[in-house]
Amino acid sequence: MRFTDLLRVHYQIEESVLPCPIVKLTLQPFVENCINHAIWDDKLGINIIIKAYREGPDILLKIIDDGMGMRRGNDCELPESGDTLSGYGIRNVDNRIKLLYGDSYGVTVYSRLGIGTTVTIRIPGR
Repeated sequence: MRFTDLLRVHYQIEESVLPCPIVKLTLQPFVENCINHAIWDDKLGINIIIKAYREGPDILLKIIDDGMGMRRGNDCELPESGDTLSGYGIRNVDNRIKLLYGDSYGVTVYSRLGIGTTVTIRIPGR
């Protein structure tokens, strides 16, 4: 409620992925990070786009924000647990996906300081 005027969420979900299950709390830590860390202008706020679509046999989930971005370089490695940028949520989601589906699935992060962050989550499209 406190971010009503600062937070705009847009959904781009392909119909074909709607019935597909995902691991519980997969998106939550990433959306929460957008809210807690990406808002840099208290007047403009941020846009968050949540996408879900098929790419070959897989499903890609993307959380994209136009917030402040991260200072970790262009292709961000996932923060280690305890890293001040993420807490445990990001690493935990990646580990749970890899345990369930294998190392070819999981989380990648791309961020540019001043431009925003894109988190991509790859899962099998069963």
